[in-house]
Parts: sequence; structure tokens; C-alpha cells
Amino acid sequence: MQPRWGLWAGVLAGLLAGPSLAATDDTVLRRVQQLEDKVQYMDDLEQELNLLKRRIEVEEEAKAAKGPQPVIGAGPDGFFLQSADRKWVLKLRGYYQADTRWYPGTASAARSTRSCSGACARSSRARSPSGSTSA
Repeated sequence: MQPRWGLWAGVLAGLLAGPSLAATDDTVLRRVQQLEDKVQYMDDLEQELNLLKRRIEVEEEAKAAKGPQPVIGAGPDGFFLQSADRKWVLKLRGYYQADTRWYPGTASAARSTRSCSGACARSSRARSPSGSTSA
């Protein structure tokens, strides 16, 4: 009698577990598909990352090929141009003097008797302390 109860218990367990095994298979298949999608997404991201790294390398190589750039600037003493290796400097400086004169009377009378009525440039001069200098 014992073997019969064991046989019936096995059949009953198989019948009860059958639908849950099918549901488990669908769940496993969906989970496998999700993981495959994530792996594909990660592969795409890795490829994009490699492209960006290569773009940065190309930009750095181009920048290194150009070499150092000359310096152009302005300060309180004037404008300057400086070589990239800082051996040569060209300093541009100058002066400008302006004057204003206003005379009473009409504008036509002031023009005929005076050389300037209003704002006039008296003098301007560009100078370089010593031209191109070596630092």
C-alpha cells in the first residue's frame, strides 16, 4: 500500500506544479529578454564612450600639433605682442592730447577768425620704447 500513496502523491504534485512551472518559464524568458536588452544597451553605451574618448584624443593631438600660440594683450602700459616662447615682445604705446575751445558768437564768425571751435586734436604720437625687444 505504501508505494501506491507515493505514486499518487507524485502525480498530484506534478499536476499542481505543472501550471506554475509554465508561468515560471514565461517569467524566466521575460527576465532573460530584459537582461539581453540591458546588455545591448550597455554595449551601445560602451561604443559611444569609445567614440568620445577618440574624439578627445584627436582634439588633443591637433592642439599639440599646433604648438604654443603667441600672446596678444593689453595692459596699463599699452598693447603688446609676445612670441610663444616669450623671447620676443613688441610693445605698442602712444599718446593722444585733445583740446576744446569754444568762442562766443556765431559759428560762421568763429570759423573765419579762429582755426578751431569745439574739440580739436592737438597732437598724437605713437611710440615704442625700443621697438622689438628681446626678453
